[in-house]
Amino acid sequence: MHLLPDHDLTYEVEEVVDGKRIRWYCATLEGDPSLHRISEYGARVYARREMPLQDVVRDYPERPNLADYKDEEE
Repeated sequence: MHLLPDHDLTYEVEEVVDGKRIRWYCATLEGDPSLHRISEYGARVYARREMPLQDVVRDYPERPNLADYKDEEE
């Protein structure tokens, strides 16, 4: 178990899902207990201090992988 600090921070997470290593990014916002999944681009924007993290969470959420969705007609 990890207790994340109550600050505006970003994290790169690596995990194994169904035998495949995946990487995703999330943000924590001060005063907000949620983990906000953000895009890799959003994490880079914040790392370069181009915009506040609250704006990154709003403007650059993680996009779903379209390959995970199969055509319902199949």
